[in-house]
Formats: sequence, structure tokens, C-alpha cells
Amino acid sequence: LACSHATTRRLHFPFADPKRVLQALPFELEDKVPIPLEQLVRSEECFVTEQGETEVLNILASREEVAERLQEFRAAHAEPRFLGVEGAVIGNLAKFLRLGESTQCVIDLGHSDTVVTLLRQWRPMFVRSIPVAGRHFTEEIARDLDISFDEAEIHKHEHGIFGTDAGSGSERARRAFDLLAREIRRTGEGLRGWLGGAMPTEALLIGGSSKMTGLEEELSRRTGLPCHGLRVAPGERGQSLLASAGTADFAGASALALGGPRSTRSANLNLRSGEFRYRPDLSQLR
Repeated sequence: LACSHATTRRLHFPFADPKRVLQALPFELEDKVPIPLEQLVRSEECFVTEQGETEVLNILASREEVAERLQEFRAAHAEPRFLGVEGAVIGNLAKFLRLGESTQCVIDLGHSDTVVTLLRQWRPMFVRSIPVAGRHFTEEIARDLDISFDEAEIHKHEHGIFGTDAGSGSERARRAFDLLAREIRRTGEGLRGWLGGAMPTEALLIGGSSKMTGLEEELSRRTGLPCHGLRVAPGERGQSLLASAGTADFAGASALALGGPRSTRSANLNLRSGEFRYRPDLSQLR
């Protein structure tokens, strides 16, 4: 599911007993979401800190949304074992690529939104969606230069939005980027008290818009966090295929695919729970 069709909540418990945490979760969540829990499907990932406390990342989606998405798959004669949420699945790729187990920040600059994910030991511990991304830059270029959306898309890929030469930049698009950079910076500042010395030291960029000319330098400067595109050195067959196809473009899809087998899944954040739990069709074995 896209982040716009789900929500995440982070909770803290001053104890580590998993049974107590699971018992307390529904009561804590009731005060954090404006919708009755019985109307939602939820899944959680728990982290026990060095202090013996528990941090919990919860993902929630409406039952109607989950049912509708599963029906779309069934109409295509498919029955997925796993239903995750954009951003929360990226840890699967981090685990596959053996990225560092320290706190990692991944910024997915997509078409309609930008998703910021924090990973620890390849597991998602924070996810936030910011409704500013590539489409918004293209729309602002089209307004600035009085050209069509398709022409603006080509202009964005050829010149970026930061150019200083006449006709190469877009003031409107730069203002949209300023808003995105401020929100990313605010996200980091809000997490500083929680993470302390475990703050990430860099951000990995993925998504089609992450290839925009000048983006790495500008985002690094405006957020104060070194940013660079996720790059994969050809190695094992799977890594070589990803590198040749384009890491930035296919990182999200690869992470989702890796969420199927339990052996490549970094976390158990799966919305196929309760009445939506995956049940294999064993009719052919009868």
C-alpha cells in the first residue's frame, strides 16, 4: 500500500516484556488514531533498547482498503502472501544488499510523494510520507515556463530545477523543493531527541526523482545530512541485475519482492493478518 493509504504510529513502552507490550498496544493506539481500531488492520515491529525499554512501529490501514487491494490481486488470479506499506518494506532491500546495521536513513523521492524511512539493523523504525515529489516539480516547471506537462518532464530530466543559466531552472520548482527539504530537516530534528547518538550520518536516495541533476548536492546542503544515491556494485547475480536495471528506479519494487519469502524479509510488518491472513489453496492436494 502507498503511504497515502495507510498510517504509521510510533509508541514507547518503559519495559521489554513482549507479552506486556502486546497487551498494552491496543489501549495506547486508541488514543493515537481517530478511527476505531476494529475498523483497521494493523501490524507492528518491536525494538528492545539497550535500556530495557521497547519502541514499537505500528502500521495501520482500513479494512476496506486492504480488502479492495486483495480483491485486485484476486481478479488477476494472484494471492499475495505479504501486504506491506511503502517505506516500511525498504529494509528488505537493505538486508539483501547488506547495508550497515547502524541507523540508516532512506529517502524515496517518487512521483507523488517522498517517503523518509529510518532503519536499524535493516528493520524499519520510523516512516513518514511528505506530499511533495517529482510530479510537483514538473507541474511548477510547466507553470513557470508556460509549457505542457510532458515538455516540463523532459526539461526536468535534462536540466533539473537548480540551474542558474537562463531558461534552465524554475523558481516555482525550487520553492517546492525548499518545502520538501525543510520537511526532511524537521523530521530529522524531531527524531534527534529520540535517537540521540544513533542519528544517521547520511541519507540514501532512491526513486525516479532522485536522479534529478544537482539533487544530491542541494539536498545535502539544505538538510545538513550528506545525501547520495543508493548505488549497487555488481556482485552476486541479484545485485548485478539490480545494478544493471537501475538501483534508484527499482529499489522500491525490489524491496517489495523481497518481502515475500521470510528468509529475505527484514521485518514482520504484514497487513495480511486476522481475517486477511494468507491461507494457501490446498485443493489441488485433495
